[in-house]
Amino acid sequence: MSQTWRLRVADRTYGPYSYDQLESFVREGRFAPTSMVSSSSERRWRTAGSDPQFRDLFQATAPRAVKKSVFGQRDISHDEADGKKEPEAATFLLVFDVVSGAAGRIETAVRSLGPAMRVADNVWAVTTTNTAPGVRNALTPQLTEREPVLVVDATRGRSAWHNFCPETDAKLKRLWRHPV
Repeated sequence: MSQTWRLRVADRTYGPYSYDQLESFVREGRFAPTSMVSSSSERRWRTAGSDPQFRDLFQATAPRAVKKSVFGQRDISHDEADGKKEPEAATFLLVFDVVSGAAGRIETAVRSLGPAMRVADNVWAVTTTNTAPGVRNALTPQLTEREPVLVVDATRGRSAWHNFCPETDAKLKRLWRHPV
């Protein structure tokens, strides 16, 4: 039997998963260098990015930049046909589940993306040229392994999320692909 891995999200353990499944999770944004992982044969937990086997996986599946764009930002080549030189901004709604002491840490990260306002304790609106995955990727280094975020592109009806348990992740995917 080949090696399998477990993931820990918010004090819950999921798996076992094969390396191929984890590779698929990377492409879906469900498995990141900050994810807590352990092989099924050991008890030691570590961040996936600290394991050389997974570092290679993250590099191999990293999205390739589109010509004249930066990963996580909108492709300006489509806009050039209309005579525009800058990527078009979009408005995002960010929903966090963070501890109360994280407000300053999160506020700094959100405001670094562009004009932003706090809508409620853990809800922000921000306007940026990033894509939903780009916004998520900019925010995740500021989150602990127990702090999920849901990013909704209110302008274009897209979404991205991070740090939800596999069941919530699957439900979000079904809901987003097949809205009521």
